[in-house]
Amino acid sequence: MLRKFHLPLFMFFCLVTILFIFQSPQIVNANEVTLTSINNYNRAYNHTANSFDDTADGFLTPESWYRPKQILRDGAHWTPSNVDDRRPLLMSWWPDRSTKVNYLNFMNGRGFVDTPSYHTTLESNHQLAVANRSVQVAIERKISQTHQVDWLRQLIKQFVNSQPQWNIESEGYDINDGFQGGALRYGNSKYTPAANSNYRILNRYPNRQTGKNAHDDENLSDGNEFLLANDVDNSNPVVQSEALNWVYYLTHFGSITQHNPAANFDGIRFDAVDNVDADLLNITADYFKQEYHVNRSDKNAIDHLSILEDWAGKDPNYVSEHGDNQLTMDSDQHFALINSLALPQKQRLSMNHLADYTIVPNRDNDTTQNRATPNYSFMRAHDSGVQEILFQIIHDKYDHRFVGGRVNSDYLRQALKVYNADEQATNKKYAYYNIPASYAFMLTNKDTVPRVYYGDMYSDDGQFMANKSPYFNAIETLLEARVKYVAGGQKLNVQHGLLTSVRFGSGANKLSSRGNQKTRTSGIGVVIGNQPQMKLKSNAKVILNMGAAHKNQTYRQLIAPSTNGLVTALADNNNQQTLKTNGKGQLILTNKQIQGYLNPQLSGYLSVWVPTGAADSQDVRTAPSSARNQTKQTFHSNAALDSQVIFEAFSNFQPVPTSHQEYENVILPQRVNDFKRWGITYMQLPPQYRSVGGNSFVDATTQNGYAFNDRYDLGFGSPTKYGTASELANTIETFHRDGIKSLADFVPNQLYDLPGKQVVSATRVDINGKRIKGTKLVNRLYLANALGPKNSYQAKYGGKFLKQLQKQHPKLFRVRQISNGQRLVSNQPLRQWSAKYLNGSNIQGRGINYILQDSHSHKYYLVTNHHGYLPQAIK
Repeated sequence: MLRKFHLPLFMFFCLVTILFIFQSPQIVNANEVTLTSINNYNRAYNHTANSFDDTADGFLTPESWYRPKQILRDGAHWTPSNVDDRRPLLMSWWPDRSTKVNYLNFMNGRGFVDTPSYHTTLESNHQLAVANRSVQVAIERKISQTHQVDWLRQLIKQFVNSQPQWNIESEGYDINDGFQGGALRYGNSKYTPAANSNYRILNRYPNRQTGKNAHDDENLSDGNEFLLANDVDNSNPVVQSEALNWVYYLTHFGSITQHNPAANFDGIRFDAVDNVDADLLNITADYFKQEYHVNRSDKNAIDHLSILEDWAGKDPNYVSEHGDNQLTMDSDQHFALINSLALPQKQRLSMNHLADYTIVPNRDNDTTQNRATPNYSFMRAHDSGVQEILFQIIHDKYDHRFVGGRVNSDYLRQALKVYNADEQATNKKYAYYNIPASYAFMLTNKDTVPRVYYGDMYSDDGQFMANKSPYFNAIETLLEARVKYVAGGQKLNVQHGLLTSVRFGSGANKLSSRGNQKTRTSGIGVVIGNQPQMKLKSNAKVILNMGAAHKNQTYRQLIAPSTNGLVTALADNNNQQTLKTNGKGQLILTNKQIQGYLNPQLSGYLSVWVPTGAADSQDVRTAPSSARNQTKQTFHSNAALDSQVIFEAFSNFQPVPTSHQEYENVILPQRVNDFKRWGITYMQLPPQYRSVGGNSFVDATTQNGYAFNDRYDLGFGSPTKYGTASELANTIETFHRDGIKSLADFVPNQLYDLPGKQVVSATRVDINGKRIKGTKLVNRLYLANALGPKNSYQAKYGGKFLKQLQKQHPKLFRVRQISNGQRLVSNQPLRQWSAKYLNGSNIQGRGINYILQDSHSHKYYLVTNHHGYLPQAIK
């Protein structure tokens, strides 16, 4: 028995023992890794930003990693962490019990426990802590075995993406809410100073530019703010100034990039007018007035055409009230063509509907010049009349849940095969009927500029200009006949259910006009029906009043119907059926000429009549006047404007070329003579912008040029779908040499797939920016793809020309814009896109709680070098 206690010696041994414990690894097994040690050693090394990775603007996310105080090496012993040691936040902390349980079950399912088990939220805190201890031990063992953590990063990413609060499930995805399942509106927050804005003035489309409807449109929608992708805030003066800079770049593209002014675009096609701030219409109009003096003469205006994609019913009112600075679209006529001719027979409206439904008044006796609203007309377009049909085919045959937007590329290829076969069929299930009849009407109308769609002359999905459509011959004949015959006043009528349209000829504006020798060999008559079973009675007459200048004159059929299709003949020949007008200039047709037909090209009736004897070189088009404009309008609907024809030179669905010779901008210069022969005066070239990849919307899938995030990259370096920038310049220059001008596609509404991430304050909204009822995503911090690329042509050219423009055209910078009351600015070049220049975006699938916050105080977890806020478990 020890009777004396040697205190100094005892204290020495205790001190040595303590030092040994703290300076040597603790050798333990899984059962000896206490919950206390895990809680203590998993805490953050310190609270500064240097100890945390993968934060979002300093905020913690479920994919954040941090440096713990100590690391459980080999899953067996604790050692102080090194500067490079990082572990996932979700290994130590979870926002709620459900997420912790889900994490444990996720890891259990991947073998990170010795004995797999399923956990529930009913278990005690102690039970869950013990389970997590086993998972951490297993994770640390594997890290020691693999000597890296890439596999763990992938596992954590998979887990995060599987949780509703961190994926699209919590964002209220609705397949019927816009094109991409819903939208986010960005707002201001004390947490997001770099993303805040004083603007974001929504829904200032043409009819609501002032914030109130200028015209009542019978409760119909005249536009909406959120259309696609990242929605650009076109109410912001910096963004408006950038739009001006961009238009200048496009209209000086050749000069700036190739030192070749012959390769400059001449005008623009303005995309998605009803989804942008209408201030941009005024800004671009003022630019064309200042730069090209388009308001001084018809020639200046026609040399620098601007056309609008403006679908809303009151848009023509806006355009007229602001001076007809651009051509509005006759969307009424477009829908009338569909409803009267293109739909299946049982769904068709009468031919009276086609005659009456247009923004052009009095076509029943159109004898005036400079009265109608200047406009353009079309039957189909790259995104209208084929895209929605392909979506329907996919829905019917491959995916019954599909309604549009994001499209499976394999399904799209199969749908195009179905569509091509249907187009060749007599009884069509999907494709439009009566495409040639629609063009016969459109290409002979007065007071409109017709636009021909590439996909009506060539197959939508073949390599560029490789495969002709079944309607090619008819449309080509009508185009060439337009140059030769279509002029003068117009008389429209409906007789026996047939629409008749007559143009009186060059120099004859009225039915009574005598005209001259050129009048005698020009003019045209069109008869269109939409009933394939039609039979005229024996005494029925269809009278074409060709005009007083055409008394007792022989006419022939330019286009004639037959059982097998349409027969075309541009020149006179002895095999054509002819008829002679009477002493009143009337061409009278009976049931000998007229009956219904049904074949792949015609469902109803179509014949086109022209006078015989015209020279092959006859050209009845009117050159625009250089005389000083005496009105306040820029464009005037007259014979010179009517002489223009636009060719929309692409389909969304033409494939990516497989060889250099298949690029559109390689082929077009080789085919310029065709377009000249067809009387094309303007090429609406496809959007030349470099497309993003991916499948966020059909535009990205098809790489058609509308899904881009760099406005200034038109094929520099590697080619776009259409070719390189130098090949584009050569295309424009080649067409200029033959008197054909080019339109650039101006797409200011959206930007796709911005690569950089930025924390924003977001609210789930509908297409008009109104909060979705019941959503929990209200003014939440959200990690959005909202930063543009730094090394881009946007960085090179963004805002570059504004000071030059202010010097050359100071008036542009003195105007206070209508929606925001602000002037354009020249000293704030926009070289990188960010959230402060955006209204919001489509929902991006990051979830409503990805930026982590305290469930009790609702404060966001933030790491800074000064005042941070961390979860209690890792403090």
